[in-house]
Amino acid sequence: MTTDRPQPESEERVHAGYSQDRPRRGILYRLTTSTLIVGVLLACVAWARLVSPSGEDAAPGWAEEIPTVTLSPAEQHLADAVPDYEGAVPVVNFHAVTSRADAQGAQTTPTERFARHVRALDRAGFTTITLRQLRDFLDGEGELPEKPIMLTFDDGHATTLEVIDPILARHGFTGVSFPATGSVPMRDTPSYYMTVEQVHELQATGRWEIGSHTHAQHDHGTDESGAEVSVLDHRVVRDGQLESTPQWQRRVEQDLQTSRDWLEREVAPSVPAFAYPFSQHGQGSNIDDAEQRLSGLLEDSGFQLGFVGQDGLPHRAILAGDDPMTLRRLPMLGSTTTTEMLRTISEAVPTTMPASAADLRWTGTMAACETAEDAVRATLERDGYAECRNGATAVTWEDYTLSTTVSGTDADTSASVVVRDGQDWAQAGSVEVRLRGTDVELRERTQDEPVVLARGTVSASDEHEVRISVDGRQVSVTVDDAAPISAELSAAVPGGVTLAVAGADGDTVAFSGLDLGRTASR
Repeated sequence: MTTDRPQPESEERVHAGYSQDRPRRGILYRLTTSTLIVGVLLACVAWARLVSPSGEDAAPGWAEEIPTVTLSPAEQHLADAVPDYEGAVPVVNFHAVTSRADAQGAQTTPTERFARHVRALDRAGFTTITLRQLRDFLDGEGELPEKPIMLTFDDGHATTLEVIDPILARHGFTGVSFPATGSVPMRDTPSYYMTVEQVHELQATGRWEIGSHTHAQHDHGTDESGAEVSVLDHRVVRDGQLESTPQWQRRVEQDLQTSRDWLEREVAPSVPAFAYPFSQHGQGSNIDDAEQRLSGLLEDSGFQLGFVGQDGLPHRAILAGDDPMTLRRLPMLGSTTTTEMLRTISEAVPTTMPASAADLRWTGTMAACETAEDAVRATLERDGYAECRNGATAVTWEDYTLSTTVSGTDADTSASVVVRDGQDWAQAGSVEVRLRGTDVELRERTQDEPVVLARGTVSASDEHEVRISVDGRQVSVTVDDAAPISAELSAAVPGGVTLAVAGADGDTVAFSGLDLGRTASR
């Protein structure tokens, strides 16, 4: 019990420090407490910034009113014009979707635009499929619906649940979300990303499957030259030294297994799938055979499907027999318009082989290419070499015949008919038949100079009947009544038809008939 009576002098000295410092300690206490509170608040802000790739505070709650959109006449026309196709699955990739001005970026799609995209896909007659259906398709099993498509969303942004899902639900579509599992926060954590509870809620809709975007390797580092590179498929500088290939492999193995364990624990996917960060899977890597190594590491970790982008690859849909660890996707940026999206998909799906190549849409390079009835007429617009190409995505045209009548060649004007033209593939394996005067050359086009496989002669005439047949690596050419010339190609690759002319400005060559058909052995 304390009293106000005077203390003895000796006791005053004993308690002098306490009695005199007590007011100061009260001030220090309040300052210390305030500092701790501020520190906790700053830590919360730092955490929000840590989990936000934009480096800005990410307030919880991304829900917004979903707009009702009406397609423009041009969008309706393109949606209606998307061709039917078989034996292919286009996979379209998005990231975040939001109208918030503070969250816009190159890969963020505005909400109204995304709603327009999905409405156009619905009008075009697409049907979304699951990872299991895609896996079975790659294995040559099961049946796909008409115009199958897959919609994927990288990073696991919180708008996946609050904005994207309501739009997909409106049109009966499904999606696949690829979060970096190490960035998925727990309950009630302000975040740019979905929380664990939101991931569970998303999966519970029955419209979504969840894959991996690594655990903590969705990042950049520096290589030996100081260049910024993706850390998943590069050896990077760590603690001042470039890691070795075994060190890189241990780092990636541990990350993939951690992410795979998270998936199994939280969502138990029937088909574990992985999306490469930044769509990088070994291009320009400082690791030998990086693509093959990564594919092996994915399989060893239990992943069944791996998705890449289109960097360095021709844009096309997934085909049966494709490598399940390097499946191509069609990337959509925030600036991608609905018409651009529809054109990209239309050009990526395979074109059904028509009875006549004259029915295709032909355009010229250094030549005017006109289609009349069953013929394509190529007129040189200047001295030199020119081509007529078409808009076919001939990724499933491999073994077929082409018959045509070529008119207008002479000693000074040559014509070439190219099959398996390689416009969507590397040139090796494409076949060119070149007519000039009485000379016939069978050539294999390559990325370097064409290789002459065989030569022949024909009668002097400005009109010749040409028949080309490709079957595997075998090619056979018949011109008029001359004996067939045959050869073996270095590779058997798919591709369509290109027509070419070389001569003087104004020279015209006509290619009539252009009848197409699958080879009998197929």
